[in-house]
Parts: sequence; structure tokens; C-alpha cells
Amino acid sequence: DKEDAVMREKIRRKEGQSLAEMREKRREDEMKQLAEERRRQKKEDERARKEVLENIKRDREAKLAKKEETPAPTPPSQSVATPPAPKTDYNECKLQLRLPSGQPVVNCFKAEDTL
Repeated sequence: DKEDAVMREKIRRKEGQSLAEMREKRREDEMKQLAEERRRQKKEDERARKEVLENIKRDREAKLAKKEETPAPTPPSQSVATPPAPKTDYNECKLQLRLPSGQPVVNCFKAEDTL
């Protein structure tokens, strides 16, 4: 009976050890999986970043090429001249002030008047 109890205890200990080893192995596998996932995600992010930078570079080059390709606008020909605007004689000045209440005050002055 005593030998049987000792045998059962040894078996229980071995099972406990193997169970602990299995848990440890599973935890290590999960850690490896997480590390691999992080590495994969980092590579993917770096690839996406490089792709975006390449797109920006290509767009910049395309804009420069387009800018150099299009000729500068030519000035209008001299044969079609617009008449100069008629000179106006300003002899009045309008001054508008807004009071703190929000009401505007407008006054007109002659050009020769002093303020």
C-alpha cells in the first residue's frame, strides 16, 4: 500500500513536471509567434513607407517636368492695346468708424480739409 502511494506520487510529480514543461513550451511558441508578427509588421510598414516616399518623389518629378514642359504664357500682342483708364479727380474722403455699441459713424470730408 505504501509502495503504491509512492508510485502514485512519482507519477503525479512527473505529470506535473510535464504539464509545466508543456505550458512553458506553449508560452515560448506564443512569444516566438508574436516576435515574428512584429517583425513582419515592421517590414510591411517599412515597405509601405518606402512606397509612399517613392510616390511623392515621382509626383514631384512629374510636376517639375510638366512645369518645364509648358511654355511661359506670352504677353498680349501690342496691336490690341486697351485705352488707359480715365483719370478721376478725388475731391472727397469718406471716413467710417464703428462705435463699441456696433453702430457705424460715417463722415465725408473735402480733400483740402485738415483733420
